[in-house]
Amino acid sequence: MLEFTSSDDYHMRCFSANFIEKACKKDADVLKKAITNLSYLLMSDSQSRGGIKVMKRVIIVCANIYPYVLKWACCRKADSDVEKCWDAFSVLKGRIVSHADSDNEGIRTMTFKFLEAIVLSQSLKTEVIY
Repeated sequence: MLEFTSSDDYHMRCFSANFIEKACKKDADVLKKAITNLSYLLMSDSQSRGGIKVMKRVIIVCANIYPYVLKWACCRKADSDVEKCWDAFSVLKGRIVSHADSDNEGIRTMTFKFLEAIVLSQSLKTEVIY
């Protein structure tokens, strides 16, 4: 399934990003294999047909899986594979944040949604008192 990330059809690349999201939500260990595919999809040529759509989809996928990845990494601190995966995800996070000043408004918007997901995931839940 991960082979579709190198497809010329942007629909297949978006589909593979969606598949990675669902798989990581079920089992975060999948991220060990999928992180390189997400990085590849993000770095794919934005000038190609559908490239912007793929980039936006990957940014949203990363925003959606970030809470799962964070919990997974925190629970398995002693695992060197998890540490390598977290480092790779941190690089991916940096690449996404670098798009905050993109000329494309859609990519900028998705980047800020990603940043919002990071902040919310790393913040304490507050009690609502009525």
